[in-house]
This record gives sequence, C-alpha cells and structure tokens, in this order.
Amino acid sequence: NTQENDGRVNIMNLKSNVVTVVPRGARAKFSPEGKHLIFTIRPTHAQQKEAKLKKLKGDKLPKDTLAVMELSTGKIVKFPALKSVENPREGGNFIAFKVEHKETLPDSVVAKADKKSPKPKTEVITLIYNLNANAVSDTLKNVDVISFTKKGDRLLCIEKSKECKKLYVYN
Repeated sequence: NTQENDGRVNIMNLKSNVVTVVPRGARAKFSPEGKHLIFTIRPTHAQQKEAKLKKLKGDKLPKDTLAVMELSTGKIVKFPALKSVENPREGGNFIAFKVEHKETLPDSVVAKADKKSPKPKTEVITLIYNLNANAVSDTLKNVDVISFTKKGDRLLCIEKSKECKKLYVYN
C-alpha cells in the first residue's frame, strides 16, 4: 500500500517483457558487473506499527531482509535480519553483510538444562556472498567493520575481541 509507504522494486526483463514486482523493496543497486540486483525488503507497515505500539526499541524492532536477484534467471536469495551490507563500487564478485543470527544449542546442552532452559543468544555474523557462485563463501563472527577496496578486489574486516582487534584482508 503506497499510503503506508511500503514501496516496491519492479524489475523488467527487456527481452521477455516479464515484470517481477517485489513488495516493500528498497535501496536497489546493481552489482558492478550488472548481473545481480541487490536490494532490501522492509518489514510491513503493520509489523512496524505493531512494534511502535509495543514501544520496542533497538534490536527488538523488525529488521530488513537482504535480497540478491540473479537477473538472468530471476532467482532471488533472501537473508533476514539484516544489520548492514557492503558492496564494492567498481568491480568484484562478492558482497559482505551483517545479519542477526540466533545460536542454536546442541541437544546435549538442552537435555542437561533444568526447567528454565537458556534462551538462544542472538549474535551478529558477517557473511561473504559470492555473486558468481550464488552462494555464501564464508561466515565470520565478531567482525566490527567491513569495507571493500574501491575496485572490489579485497575485503577488509576488523575483528573485535576482548583481548585485541585483528585486521583480515580477503582477496
């Protein structure tokens, strides 16, 4: 509903004239090679309104979903609970993004737990997505900062821990 500011992304295949409409789509960008469309899908107006009525704040608010569409096939891969996304400006075949991820406890831990079983902990993980393979190529924990070089040939990650900060460079 446009009155509720939900928005949408329209993608038209110029060869077949087929239009793909993604409700609530926003912030669309083409990959440097132009083979993929990277965009976010916002929570519904109703979800946002409900969160506002419940006076939820910060991490409790509904999150965007990252969507990566392969333009040649129309296939869309989605990653919920998006925190941030980084893509190179001029080249490269990768994107990196942070998402919230709930830790699942192994069955052995759950079996040993008393009646008050521990709640799964939510952590932020960084995923490196290979656009050529259409697959996640690496998963990183405790990453504070992610940034691509201008040409997209390297990804810089700063990992934070209690002891120190580490800089990783991915080629």
